[in-house]
Amino acid sequence: MPPPARSLSSSQPSPKVQESPSTASLQEDDAAHAEAPQKTPSIGLEAIEEKWVRVVDSVKRKRIALGSLLVEGWPTRVEGVNLELAFDSKNGFHISSVERQAAVIEEAIEEVYGVRLKMRCVRTEKEKLAGVRKMPGPIDKRAEFAKLEKEDEMIKEIVQKFDAEFIK
Repeated sequence: MPPPARSLSSSQPSPKVQESPSTASLQEDDAAHAEAPQKTPSIGLEAIEEKWVRVVDSVKRKRIALGSLLVEGWPTRVEGVNLELAFDSKNGFHISSVERQAAVIEEAIEEVYGVRLKMRCVRTEKEKLAGVRKMPGPIDKRAEFAKLEKEDEMIKEIVQKFDAEFIK
């Protein structure tokens, strides 16, 4: 014979459902996330500039062509989670290529600095970029060759003897 049915009245305490440890911890995690405000990464421009070469090297290991384009830019501003990279105004191809592959660069930034930043490219004049850039830009090899030819007698003699010229 089945046990008699109980009536649910307010005088009897309701049966407690025991929570599993995983359910309880999930509820605690949800409460912690709800209470904790979303933190904005606090990293300054100087810290970014200090290790920027590492970011470029990391990108080059993953995508060498992208890393070669990234060398032409330089971080110029950090606002909250946004990182601004400046490129010479004539480097439109660089900018569009870098922006298309921003996820690769953002991952490299996170690897090096431990914070996730959203990257954005801007155009600037070459002179302004040279003023903020902390690492050497690309070398004008033709100008270097001409300088060596004028300053070094041995180089000058080799160029004359073999009718040498600069080839890119």
